[in-house]
Amino acid sequence: MRHVVNRLHFCRDVVIDVGKNLAMGIPSVSRLRLSRQRTSTALTNSDEYLERYAFQTLRRVLRCREGVTGSRVAEIGPGDHLATGLSILAAGARTYTCLDRFPGSYSNELAKRTYRAVRENWPVKFPWLPWPKWLDESRFPEEYPERVKTIALSVERITVNEPCDLVCSYAVAEHVQDIAAFARVTCDLLALDGMAIHVVDFTQHSMWPYLDDPYMFLRFPDWLWRLIGSNRGLMNRYRFDEFENVFTGVGLNVEVSGRVVDKDLANPQSLCPKFRSMPMESVKTREATFILRKSRVA
Repeated sequence: MRHVVNRLHFCRDVVIDVGKNLAMGIPSVSRLRLSRQRTSTALTNSDEYLERYAFQTLRRVLRCREGVTGSRVAEIGPGDHLATGLSILAAGARTYTCLDRFPGSYSNELAKRTYRAVRENWPVKFPWLPWPKWLDESRFPEEYPERVKTIALSVERITVNEPCDLVCSYAVAEHVQDIAAFARVTCDLLALDGMAIHVVDFTQHSMWPYLDDPYMFLRFPDWLWRLIGSNRGLMNRYRFDEFENVFTGVGLNVEVSGRVVDKDLANPQSLCPKFRSMPMESVKTREATFILRKSRVA
């Protein structure tokens, strides 16, 4: 009986998701939705929230290179606030540029509360990195135009004027519709000998958890998946090998860190045919960190 009820809920939710997607195709509805926060405001000061939205990217960067002192850094898709950028500047970066098709209100109360929490927790999280005397979290980012730049464009439309030493993103690439353009922009953004760190979450982002099937989103035919999420920025469903291929295809040297692969996949034959033809390890990858370097021969 429980299985039947879950299936009925699932069918209902798919219909609702299609309706939401069609509504997001209406410009006025889309503007209204995008004016709202995309991340929860309830846990802003929690350790889990700060790790995810403020410190995690910097930690990954510091595991891959000695530091960011003097670096020009660009982040793709930071979300509602620039807490990661604040952390990166506090760690010694020279400039920080955020690239987001739908920029947030980076100086609203949620953002300011997050910046205060970053400063308060900094001595515990990064005790070996003193907070810069010039950086005042209460005035960030609006009073640091020479340090912070925001560009409200999708990755497909970005043109590069000043290359960066470091390009990063966290759980953004799985929402980009043109991952080849994402790879090209990453390469174009990087200075020679620069590094990019892209964390890609290949999961369904907790859609329909009651089904106990993390691969349900790979079982839809393409036409139905487009109806569910083409206007909503849902997962693009590109798999690990496809990302690896587009990064190498633009001449980037690719290293993979922290790749998480499921051991089992129930009923792989019910996947959408294009996924059945891929290597199962690629399909079953849940998360991976791509460390990309632009060499002088790229």
